[in-house]
Amino acid sequence: MSRHALRQRKSDEVAFPVRVKFRIPDRGLSNSQAIHDWLRDMIGRGDFAVHAGRSVGMQSFAVYFISLRDADRFHRAFPELQFADGTCLDVYDSPAKAARRKGPMDQTMMRQAAQTLADRLQRSLDNPRTEHVILVREEAVLAKGLLDGLADLLERTAIATSD
Repeated sequence: MSRHALRQRKSDEVAFPVRVKFRIPDRGLSNSQAIHDWLRDMIGRGDFAVHAGRSVGMQSFAVYFISLRDADRFHRAFPELQFADGTCLDVYDSPAKAARRKGPMDQTMMRQAAQTLADRLQRSLDNPRTEHVILVREEAVLAKGLLDGLADLLERTAIATSD
């Protein structure tokens, strides 16, 4: 990418209040000319910008708009385009990621999470230089979720057996 394109992208990121990133399918973007034509004809030159997107684990492109209404019109015109949502990828890390999970953990999820945490703790314990086991925030959130889930499971089991 040329220096001019980088400067222009930074300028557009500051100027346009709405940016929407879309995933480029593995087979490529076959309708890119139709997309550019639609933007030019329906939104108008100077009221949008298109740049390569920066995404982890996928190719993407970003479209910059002046209004949410224009972004919505664009997405309605091209419903086959998928958002470049990288938050579901394994490489995405955030303390809030564990909170995004909907509903309580089921037994399979609890087993997998417990095994992941147990492996991490065992690696720390196997290291003779480790005096204290320190968990990163995501692991601490996972441990708290596991303990809460276990307490809930034990409580439900106790109620079920007392009935």
